[in-house]
Amino acid sequence: MRLSVFEHGHLSLVPLSASRTYNVFEVNALVAKLFEERRQLSLDFSGEFVPICAKEEISIVASLLTAYHNSLVRSNIQVTRI
Repeated sequence: MRLSVFEHGHLSLVPLSASRTYNVFEVNALVAKLFEERRQLSLDFSGEFVPICAKEEISIVASLLTAYHNSLVRSNIQVTRI
């Protein structure tokens, strides 16, 4: 699951650090800022793009992104400690 933005005629991923975890408030602020800038946002679920259409969706989007991203980061940390 990744956050993408449509700009300059194509989709681009919104970068998040691969080496740190985020809290839901940080991700919520990022998504809200991009949404307020009138950018076309969507969630990429394995190639299926789900548009973010309403401000009310930002909270659940931030929660899902945070949980998924942090689980990946924690998995990578566990692998490097072996």
